[in-house]
Amino acid sequence: MFEVQYINDEELNGSVEKKVIDEFNANVGDRDLVVVGDFGHGLITPALKDAIYNCGKFMALNTQSNSANMGFNPVTKYKRADYISIDEPELRFASHSRYGDIEKIALDIKNRLEAPYLMVSRGPYGSALFTKENDKFETPALSSRIIDRTGAGDALFSVTAPCLCKSVHPEVVCFIANCVGAMAVETVCNREPIDPTILYKFITYILK
Repeated sequence: MFEVQYINDEELNGSVEKKVIDEFNANVGDRDLVVVGDFGHGLITPALKDAIYNCGKFMALNTQSNSANMGFNPVTKYKRADYISIDEPELRFASHSRYGDIEKIALDIKNRLEAPYLMVSRGPYGSALFTKENDKFETPALSSRIIDRTGAGDALFSVTAPCLCKSVHPEVVCFIANCVGAMAVETVCNREPIDPTILYKFITYILK
């Protein structure tokens, strides 16, 4: 069994790129948070990055590595971010360090991108959040049943980004992140979003 992909992942051409940037600039003004999910397929061009950098909003960043972009989509292709959410293999790939100390690698990437916050998800080892003071908060994995890990990192990112934008305490954010991750791995792919009511119930159950 093998996979063959045909995808046009060249960067947007001038006219389309301008439309995207104009649309971004027209709608970002009254927003608190810009969430950048970069899958490495040509949408986010250098000019669009500059528009994001210059908009003055809290910028949450995730760059995904997959079989179609492997080698060409490290988080280090960005100049900065306010929050980086990334899994351990993607972090190691960006630092070219297969076996180095994960805390040292995380802090190096965090400081290189001038990011106040960086979260690294580590699968069965839970997650760790590094703060602007370089403090580290860790939470163990909370999942008891794993059906499909696809989309778990995206779910974690989407919930933790607004939390940090609104200055929720890092220890609480790290705990919420793993609650979301535990719920996400019990769903096939992205079939169901994280329901807030169910998340509250899950948190209450864990804290009992």
